[in-house]
Amino acid sequence: RSQMHLSDRSPEGERLARSSLPRNPQALRLYADGLQIKHAYDLMGARDLFQKAIALETDYAPAHAELAESLSDLGYDAEAQRQITEALKLSKTLPREQQLLIEGEYYDLTHNWDQAIERFRALLDFYPENIYYGELLLGVEESAERMKTAEKLRKLPPPLNEDPRIDIWEARAAYGLSQYDRERLLAARAVT
Repeated sequence: RSQMHLSDRSPEGERLARSSLPRNPQALRLYADGLQIKHAYDLMGARDLFQKAIALETDYAPAHAELAESLSDLGYDAEAQRQITEALKLSKTLPREQQLLIEGEYYDLTHNWDQAIERFRALLDFYPENIYYGELLLGVEESAERMKTAEKLRKLPPPLNEDPRIDIWEARAAYGLSQYDRERLLAARAVT
């Protein structure tokens, strides 16, 4: 920090930074590897890695949250709800951004859509450069609201507003509104 001419971190900032990572380096490696293969759509492999990370560090909330999401995507809803409930319980010491994310995921997996929308919208408002929060919000909104969120994402500065995922999300919203020509156009633009 001194080489980069940054001020010393406050004790509270230090505590928050430390709380956002597991203490066990092997648990961190397993968690990071789980994220990587989850994004490559290997949900069973990701599930196994998140479970191993939790075995090494049982109180690491983000691993419980990612395990919950993987389990939900695999169709294990009851176990996913147990894991996200545990993540929520453990998230109280995390930085606010991670708390909001876990709260949003909790409300999403427990089908409390209004609360999920509120958390994901707050994340997108506070951190507009993280387009993933837009994806989470679009995943819980009704089709008409999805169109408004997609329009908001299009107003981000380049290159964020040119992300082809926005076209895909907007195409899904158009489908939900029976706007099939618009859906086809947006899907073709995303492919291009």
